[in-house]
Amino acid sequence: MLDIPVRFRNWIILGLVSALMALILLDESVFGPALPTIQSDLGLSRTATHWVINAYLLVFSSSVALGGKLRDMYGLHVLVGLGGSFFLIGSLLGGASQSEIMIIIARASQGLGAGMLYPVVATTITATFPAKQHGMALGVMASTGTTFLALGPLLGGVLTEYASWRWVFWFNVPLISAIWCAIALILPHAPITKKTQEKDWLGLSLLLFGLLLFVYGIMEAPVGGSAQLLIVAAIPTGLAVLSFFYWFESKARSPLIDVRVLKNLSITACCTTTFAAQYCKLTVTIFIALYCVKVLELSPLKSGLATFVCVSAAPITAPFAGRIADKYGSRRPVLLGLFIAGTSLFAAAICIQHNLLYPTLAVLFIWGITLPFCYVPSVRLTMNQTTPSKRGEVLGIFGTARIMGGTIGIAVSSMILSLTQTYDAVFFTGSSILGLSFLFALFFMIAKESEGSSGIKN
Repeated sequence: MLDIPVRFRNWIILGLVSALMALILLDESVFGPALPTIQSDLGLSRTATHWVINAYLLVFSSSVALGGKLRDMYGLHVLVGLGGSFFLIGSLLGGASQSEIMIIIARASQGLGAGMLYPVVATTITATFPAKQHGMALGVMASTGTTFLALGPLLGGVLTEYASWRWVFWFNVPLISAIWCAIALILPHAPITKKTQEKDWLGLSLLLFGLLLFVYGIMEAPVGGSAQLLIVAAIPTGLAVLSFFYWFESKARSPLIDVRVLKNLSITACCTTTFAAQYCKLTVTIFIALYCVKVLELSPLKSGLATFVCVSAAPITAPFAGRIADKYGSRRPVLLGLFIAGTSLFAAAICIQHNLLYPTLAVLFIWGITLPFCYVPSVRLTMNQTTPSKRGEVLGIFGTARIMGGTIGIAVSSMILSLTQTYDAVFFTGSSILGLSFLFALFFMIAKESEGSSGIKN
């Protein structure tokens, strides 16, 4: 590790983990404008095209809890090396893809790497900065991440139109390599307290298998053909496997996800908030791009610009969300964000019904302003209600809820689009999800934020 004065090292560490989050968020939004071209070049069906997104999210959501456990057991450096390797391999393989199977495997590898890297971010920030600065530091991280989230659609459109969709994968290679090396040189070695803890491979398998069945059933049911009955049966089967996973984790000595954490309804409310926000974020960034290309017949670059408008305000408001949460607590910003975001999506659905592009972008711009108010105060509240030794594991649960929101959001939105052939129905559903999350947070999210107040102890 390089010998850097503490007053500088803390901010350099914040910059590095913010860059890591930026790369993860960038890979969620950069593919929207490229999807129609990928579909055409590789001859993918509509459902297979959506699997390019969901393979990443499905593996991400299943492995982020594992990443939290590995962080607590082996430390940040091992986790960054392992996660970075999978992400790098997936990026190289994706750019060279010649078939549906190859590109889906590449995206799954990226998702595995991203899932392992995700717990590095918030746990490193909360370990580096004092509690009174958590909101500020998380806001800076969120601002950096959402900047790249906003630039993702524009970058995807530029690369697709002026180079090739393959560069949507390959541009990751120098970025992850540079971040990987910098973290190895600068990030201090955190103490390891759970080296001998068992790894819950059965729990991981149950989570991945249950999610895969559930998501597969939702996405494939509208086009099931002769296998329609078996495909539809995958939905309740997947739910049954996930229910068994919950029971198994509640009894396991060393669970992948300590579901007892969810007995704290305030943390559960934070998880449902980030689930709903991620559901709608992926719905907007993917389906507004598809709407622009398929319905309005815009070019990949113009569809990328349209998507950029929707999320362009998020980097600006993210630091304010953190500072407001530090000053007034997390509950009120979350409720405000959920209410305005849900109302904005409802208005966007009405505009889409009438193919009104500019009014649609205007209300989605407002939606983008409120997006950080759903994320930043929620992760702040979760961290501040958790003792330091459990933060990696609890962040794994929080991250799993977040990424599952995106996974299920893509699956459900794909199903709705296949059944209705209308994009407004997709956005009406997203608005309803935010409305339900608002009600849950209204009744169960509490303002108490002292460390360990949740009862989550060693």
